[in-house]
Amino acid sequence: MAATVGRELVEVKRRKKEWVMPGDDIAKMKPGAVVSIGRGLRQDLTRITVTRCGQYEEHRGKHLVVGDEKAYLPRNEDIIIGTVVRGGMHSSYFLDAGCGALVKLDSIAFDGASKRVKPDLKIGATVYARMIQPRCEIELEASCCSLTGVRKDWMTGESLFGELKGGLVQAIRPMFARYLLADTDELLSELGSRVAFECCVGVNGKLWLRAKTVRQTARVARCLLELQRVALPDGQTALQTPREVMNDFFPASNPAEGANKRKHDEISDEGDLEI
Repeated sequence: MAATVGRELVEVKRRKKEWVMPGDDIAKMKPGAVVSIGRGLRQDLTRITVTRCGQYEEHRGKHLVVGDEKAYLPRNEDIIIGTVVRGGMHSSYFLDAGCGALVKLDSIAFDGASKRVKPDLKIGATVYARMIQPRCEIELEASCCSLTGVRKDWMTGESLFGELKGGLVQAIRPMFARYLLADTDELLSELGSRVAFECCVGVNGKLWLRAKTVRQTARVARCLLELQRVALPDGQTALQTPREVMNDFFPASNPAEGANKRKHDEISDEGDLEI
C-alpha cells in the first residue's frame, strides 16, 4: 500500500497496529522525500527503519512506533506530570517525573511569570509541564510555558500548564497514557458523559484526577485502572468491553432513572469531602 506525504510518494510496508522489531523496514521513499517520523523510527535516505519494539502507527501523516515502556524515557515536548521534591521560588524547582533523574523547572518558566511575580510551589506540589530538554547527559528540564493556543497568565488559574491543586495522582502504564491522549480515543469522553471530573494525562505514566468529591475521584481512578486492564490485556483476551467496565462503576441510565440516581448519589455523598 502507499501513503502520500506532502508531494512525495511513500511506499508503506506495514499496516497500522502491526507489531514490529528493530531493523524492520516501515516505508520506502524517493530520495529527498520529507517524511514526519516519531519515536521508534529512523530515516536513512530512502527508507524508514524501526529502532524499538512496538506497534506501528500512522497518525495525521506522522509515522511512529508505540511500545509499552516499563520506565518513562524523556523526549522533547512530552507532556508530563511531576512532583516537586526540591527547590524554592528564588531558585529552580526539581520534579520527580519517574524517569530516573530529577527534572529541572525554572521558577519563572510559567506563562506571565517574572522575577518579581512568580509561583511559589511547595514540596510535594503536583505540576503539569512539558519537557524541553530531554537529554540526561546534560540536564533534564521542563517548562510550564505554552507554545500554542491562547496563553493565559498563571495567576488566573486558567493557564494550560502549572500547578495541579487538589485531586489525586494515579500511576498508569505509559502506553495507556498515550492511548488516552490519542485523538481517536473515546474512553475519557464516554466516561465524562457519565460523571463530571477533571483530568490531566502525562506521558510519563501519571494521571491527575479531580471530581466533585473524594469518593467520586477514587471511583473514577478505579474505573480507569480497570479500563487500562481491558485496553492493554497483556496478550490475554479481555473478559469485558470498556463500556461494560464503565457500567460497573457508573451505570448508564435513561433521563428518569438518571434523575433518581443523581438524587441517590447526593444522599450517599452527603458529608463527603469536596476537593
